[in-house]
Amino acid sequence: MNTAHSIDAPRQSVQPRRKVWGYFPEIAATQCAALVFMAAVDTAGRFSIPESEGLFWIGLSLIFTPVFFRLMLESPSRRERIALVVTTGMALFMVKILHSPASFTLHDELLHWKTVDSIMLTDRMFTENPLLPVSPSYPGLHLTTVSLAEILGISITSAGMLLLGAVRMILGVSLFGVIEHASGSQRVAGLGALIYCCNSNYVFFMGQFAYESLSLPLALLLLLLICRRGPLNYLSRLVVNMCVILFVFSIIATHHLTSYMTIGFLFGTVGIVIFWPFLERLIRAIVNWGVKRWLYRRFMRYFIPPDDAPEQYGKLEMRQAFFWTGLLVATTSLIWLLYVATATLGYLVPVFSSAFQELLSIIRQENESRQLFASEGGNVRPIVERLTAISSVLLAVMAYPYGLVEIWRRYRDRTIALLLGAASTAYFVTLTFRFTEKGWELSNRSSEFLFIGISFTTALAIISWLRVKKLRPLFLPAFTFLGTILLLGGLMSGWAYWGRVPGPYMVGADTRSIDPEGLLAAGWTEQYLPHDSRLVADRINGLLMGSYGRQYIIRSGTDNIQIAPILFENQMGEWERRLVNLTGAEYVVVDYRLTTDLPELGVFVEVGEPGGMNHTQPLSDAALGKFDLLPGVSRIYDAGNVVIYDIRVLDDAR
Repeated sequence: MNTAHSIDAPRQSVQPRRKVWGYFPEIAATQCAALVFMAAVDTAGRFSIPESEGLFWIGLSLIFTPVFFRLMLESPSRRERIALVVTTGMALFMVKILHSPASFTLHDELLHWKTVDSIMLTDRMFTENPLLPVSPSYPGLHLTTVSLAEILGISITSAGMLLLGAVRMILGVSLFGVIEHASGSQRVAGLGALIYCCNSNYVFFMGQFAYESLSLPLALLLLLLICRRGPLNYLSRLVVNMCVILFVFSIIATHHLTSYMTIGFLFGTVGIVIFWPFLERLIRAIVNWGVKRWLYRRFMRYFIPPDDAPEQYGKLEMRQAFFWTGLLVATTSLIWLLYVATATLGYLVPVFSSAFQELLSIIRQENESRQLFASEGGNVRPIVERLTAISSVLLAVMAYPYGLVEIWRRYRDRTIALLLGAASTAYFVTLTFRFTEKGWELSNRSSEFLFIGISFTTALAIISWLRVKKLRPLFLPAFTFLGTILLLGGLMSGWAYWGRVPGPYMVGADTRSIDPEGLLAAGWTEQYLPHDSRLVADRINGLLMGSYGRQYIIRSGTDNIQIAPILFENQMGEWERRLVNLTGAEYVVVDYRLTTDLPELGVFVEVGEPGGMNHTQPLSDAALGKFDLLPGVSRIYDAGNVVIYDIRVLDDAR
């Protein structure tokens, strides 16, 4: 008896734990092993092993695929689903960290590193940042990083990574909660939050040290708090309202576009409550007249899974908190824009206007559309990658109508569900801008906001088909494969091939152009040149010298004049000397590697340079070597490829 009791006792203690956590420990261990594999892949890339990129996709699949399969099942508990969503988000964040664990190497990261460093040096907010003038106007990320760095006594890079890791967990939990509130289903919430990882910007762009990486999770948390505010008692509601106000001010002081999208989401719920009854009558009339009588009988009943639940719907839930919070965000954003961040208009308006103008010109057949999957340097991606990326978009398109049908069947009395359905529609509208040169980035950067709707509709479509029990054994492996395609294709379509795995130096390719030689030169300028000396440099060396080197990089955005001719022309003529006088340039950074290839991003120095986005040949040796022939110009730094010249003698005003 004692022996039997001692054998059965452990089983009774283990069984509840298995019910709560399910297979989370095993899947988490698999993801840890996959991260070790990814570290090896990045090392292989640094040694220029060509198979590293193919192995990169295998590592991503090992992180994502088991979780996708598990979350489609009915058995996981709510706690297991949340844990799987959070750990998958953290694992994908670690993929970005493993890419460059020692320092920030992405373009936007260096821009914001400059702002944080200036705050720490001067103990003042709103310091000047010539690399990104609008950055100091939104100091939320920078102040939080400074606080962490000074409290913990760590570097800016370490503090930034800790902060981003924390908000990545907030992102997963908040997204799960919002979708759960919209659907009333833990299963849809877990799968939808995981599908959001298939967003083209999720792995790298949303994991970089930039203000949007902090503001978007805060915006989702704000939305979750408003959704959960209703059933709370008075005291709890008061605490939630205080948190809502805190998050509103945090979002506005952190990122411009996130605050504007938050206004759109909050006021969108109010618009849905007002206009949905009229739209519902119209849709019901169309359905009753055409769909049920003709389309459904002849076509749709073979492709739409049957509904196993009776039709239940009521009036839309009206939450006054959406309106009042939206009004607070809109008012505060306008005040911030007018009195603190006036430079934002000059930063955003040209981007939007030029994108719309180019799209209209393409529709009118006045201009040709942008060539997809081809860099400005002339590199075209392999056919397999192009097909995978296109397939990921087609999968979202195919799931979209099924998701809308499910919203109509089950959730048309839920305001958030209708809002997410509208967001998924807006996502497909923004895809048209990917065919434009100036609007591609606008479409890509809006995806992390609107893809929330895609993740919701896609999850609804998958769950609706899994209700067909006879076909479930076939659907589970098929949907797992398609979900993996959605992840890989999304990353292929939104992130350049040269930015996924470390590798040898490339011209004008941001993170692949940052190497020890450039970092050493930036460190030398920080140590031996006066801070804020006025430098002329190409795009990449300008980033390094302006951030890590603590120098002032002359750019048209801050100095209102194109400095590129100083580097482009074969001789230092009268106009080039005049440019030196007008800008007060003191030093020139020359990188002879610019003579070896075309820039992957289409520019050597900055957007708007002569021949920009249409360069047909690299810079010439004569253009970069002319400074050796100028009397009085001295070579003060020479590391082989990177050379720095003192050109103060050319400034007649000195």
